[in-house]
Amino acid sequence: MTLIGAVALVSCGEKAEVKWPELNSLDDLSVKVEQAALVHDHETQNQLLENATVIIADVIAHVPENAQNPEQLAVLLKDLAALSDEIEKKDTLGHDELDSLAQAIHPVVALIMETSGVPHVHENPLHTSDHGDEHGHHDHHHDH
Repeated sequence: MTLIGAVALVSCGEKAEVKWPELNSLDDLSVKVEQAALVHDHETQNQLLENATVIIADVIAHVPENAQNPEQLAVLLKDLAALSDEIEKKDTLGHDELDSLAQAIHPVVALIMETSGVPHVHENPLHTSDHGDEHGHHDHHHDH
């Protein structure tokens, strides 16, 4: 009895971690494209956006069965698909529109991760500035 009770408690109380590798790939790419937009590196941005449409299609095609909040998730995935449609037209957009589009991807991805239960962790935390001084910026000045 106790064992069955414990198993039931685990399966109901704690959901298994949602793994969605395609979404993690898109998350990493969306951070890079966002940063390219911030520094107006349109060449890099264009290359990354081309990859984004492929990864977005993969994300939509491989929704994990144990993803949480399926109704909300379906709406967010439609938003992501709409972004992908906009990216497809990127050659007709001006630089400012492209920058806005590039910066729109990561917030949607973050929301999808949060809604579906996928942990939102960046392998290379580029957002956090507290790591900057630990890695010795003085090294860059040695080549004279």
